[in-house]
Order: sequence, then structure tokens, then C-alpha cells
Amino acid sequence: MVPYCNLCQSNHVQLHLKLNDSHSIYTCKNCGNGFTDPPPQTIAYTEEDFHEQFGFTTIADLPKQWRNSVLKQIKFIKKYIHPNANILEIGCGQGLFLTQLEKEGYQVYGIEPSVKASAVARSKGLNVKTGYYPAQNFDGVKFDLIIMAQVLEHVEAPLELLQQISSLNKNAYLLLVQTNFKGLVPQKQKQNWYAWVPDQHFTHFTAKGIRFLTQTINLKTIEIEYSTLEHNNYWLSKCASILPGTGDQIHAMIKLF
Repeated sequence: MVPYCNLCQSNHVQLHLKLNDSHSIYTCKNCGNGFTDPPPQTIAYTEEDFHEQFGFTTIADLPKQWRNSVLKQIKFIKKYIHPNANILEIGCGQGLFLTQLEKEGYQVYGIEPSVKASAVARSKGLNVKTGYYPAQNFDGVKFDLIIMAQVLEHVEAPLELLQQISSLNKNAYLLLVQTNFKGLVPQKQKQNWYAWVPDQHFTHFTAKGIRFLTQTINLKTIEIEYSTLEHNNYWLSKCASILPGTGDQIHAMIKLF
């Protein structure tokens, strides 16, 4: 039986590749995104700390390509968000990105389901709550920017979450940072691309697909830029960093209404 797209419910899909004996990736010809079949099982993110394995405490500790991507995101934020603005990061991990944004002069807040990671963030003096959005919120704070970096692919109903964010943050901006499964590196590496993560990722995005989603719920994608994930300076990832639209990571600035 042909599966349906988990985002737009279309059955106009095609097999993109088989990852292994148990999981496949499908591309939706209607919305332009991809999805994992079968989808992941429920994951207890409260018990996980995905950043603990790396041991990075500041962006200066990050490998070069990862660091360049984060710096590019900060530059992107500065283009749209004024100094001293209120920024909320959903799924902030141990607060590495928030720490840097605070240094840049922003008022920062975070929500993180991982008990351990959120505790580490608070130990840095950051205003971070443990839990899920919007169950956890900061009453009375008007946010100018919401950030979700590598979060939406973990969500079973991403459109519902985007609608909640929009309804609770009128006239703010949303920065989505997502992998681009149509980038040069994943097209070359196919099933060996490390960002598929079929036991955790419901959805796989493209720039076209993100624009489709935001239009569907009456939001506006203002600008999209690309960067590369960390590939230890693999030659193809270097090419992707200079060829427009070929990076395997997307930064999408979206206006909420």
C-alpha cells in the first residue's frame, strides 16, 4: 500500500530511497517534503540529552562547519530582529545557541524537554524551562522571534505546532533551521547521510516544502538561506557552501500573523 504524506495527506508520493530493511524515505510530489515510513515510535525526550555526547559549551568549541552555520544563523537573525529583543528557542538543548544570542544583546528564553539538558542550561544562568511548548510558556512575555533548530522533524504533527506558535505569537518572526534532504551531500551519500535518523525523524524538508507549509497556514516565508551540516570538510560539502541552494541545511525566516 502506498503511504500518505504526513504533512499534506497526499498519496501522490514516490519512494526516494530505502534506508534499511525496516525504513524507507518517501518524497511527496504535492508539498515537496519527505517522510519516514514507517514513522518513528513515541520517544521519551525527557530522558534524553542529545548534546551531552558532544561536550561543547560555546560555539567556539564547535567544529568549523557547524560553527560557521551557527554564526550564519546569528547574522541572519540580526538582519530582522532588533537588539534587546525577546527570543524564545523551542528545544534549546543545553543552551549553547541561547548563550551566544545573549552575548549579542538579546533577551533569551528557552524550552527543552530533556530534564538533564535543561538543567545544564539553567546552570549557565539561562531562563530555560523543562517541558514542551506550549504547555510550558513564559506568561506575559511578548516574543519577537521564535527559534526551532532541528526540532520540527521530531514532531508528529508539525503543522499543528506551527499553527500554535503563530496563534500565540502574533506579528513575531519564526526561524526554522532544518535539514535539506535535496542538498548535494544527501544526494551523493544517499542512505549513508547521517541526518535521516529514521527512529526519530517523521519529516524531511526542502525549501520548496517549507514555503508550501507556511502558505498552507497563511504564514509568509520571507527569506531562505542555506548552510552545510558538519561533514569534516568533505569536499562535496565545501562545494555546497558556495553553490547557491545546495547546502543540506536550511534557515527559513518566517513572519507570523
